[in-house]
Amino acid sequence: MGSPSIELFTYDACYCYAALSRFSLSNTKTPVMRPFILIFGVLVLTITSCKKEGDSGSIRGLYTESRPESGRSQLNFISKHLVVQTERGSSYADTFRYAFSSGKIELTPIWTDQASTYSFEFERIDANTFKIENLYPSIPEAPRSYMFYSK
Repeated sequence: MGSPSIELFTYDACYCYAALSRFSLSNTKTPVMRPFILIFGVLVLTITSCKKEGDSGSIRGLYTESRPESGRSQLNFISKHLVVQTERGSSYADTFRYAFSSGKIELTPIWTDQASTYSFEFERIDANTFKIENLYPSIPEAPRSYMFYSK
């Protein structure tokens, strides 16, 4: 019975402090509950403050090959999951579904039902430039080569 009641007619910091002070850790009856509540609070704070990684940031927009052949191809990231590849002198455009996975970009063609996913090394250099493993077929014995794209 004798528990105090607080009426909040206005949203004032003093009233909020008074209401929250009733739920302090010193009011918990069981000593075992204090560490549990503290650990739970730290866990919730950590989870909510962590930033999701793995999507390589915002990659939307049109990127043009700058090396090894400047202007040969373009990659247009048109949405969160779709990229369109075009080449100089060609009227064809290939659309792929893409996803990032541990230093790689996975491209899946959307124009066929029997789609294979191709995985290429991928590194974001800065907000406007990235490096990708050569998209063009090459001799398997040849050393890996990379293409650079810029906005």
